[in-house]
Amino acid sequence: MGKIISILFILMLGLSFGQNKEIEIEESNFQPSLLKASATIAPTRFLSIYSSAAMLNGYLEYVLDERISVRGDVFYFLPNLAYLKLNPLNVPESYSALYAGFGYHIGKKNWKHSLYFQPGVSYTKIAKDNLNMEYRWTVNPSYQVKVGTCLYVSRFFHFFAELNFSDSYVRTTPVNSISMKQLGFSAGLGFHLVTKRKSESVIFD
Repeated sequence: MGKIISILFILMLGLSFGQNKEIEIEESNFQPSLLKASATIAPTRFLSIYSSAAMLNGYLEYVLDERISVRGDVFYFLPNLAYLKLNPLNVPESYSALYAGFGYHIGKKNWKHSLYFQPGVSYTKIAKDNLNMEYRWTVNPSYQVKVGTCLYVSRFFHFFAELNFSDSYVRTTPVNSISMKQLGFSAGLGFHLVTKRKSESVIFD
């Protein structure tokens, strides 16, 4: 009788361990085929023209595997939140940028740290200068480097914080250009959805 109880106890432990391991796998909210999106206001500092501003920043990201994702970002200049500290010449009257690139992720199953590199384009109009001259809209090549951390708190929601650096040169005259070099920060609540469920397979040792 004691042997039977011991065997049953061992079997129960084994089943319990298997169930816990299965639950642990299900609790991983970051996985391939994850589609992520969010939008937030990103405080931004123009480094070359010494002015503070804010951008509306939205992104869409798709996770390819445990390490790599593809991501697109859009930034839109909010003029009513600009000139927080100074009102210098050559501050953008209007600015937007679009980026697309890859991300690399490390960390625990539900807490990931990420690095992104994204080439893109900026669409910019510089404000009037001291001669009251209007400049044209210009489309300029750009790039962005972004680092961030993300906590996946459930099957559908995550919290993120990101720091980004980007630069592009706006051509104002045939002999002059202005750097839109900027440093920005964004954080908030994001949404995600697994678009493809993992296929179950049984492996026999």
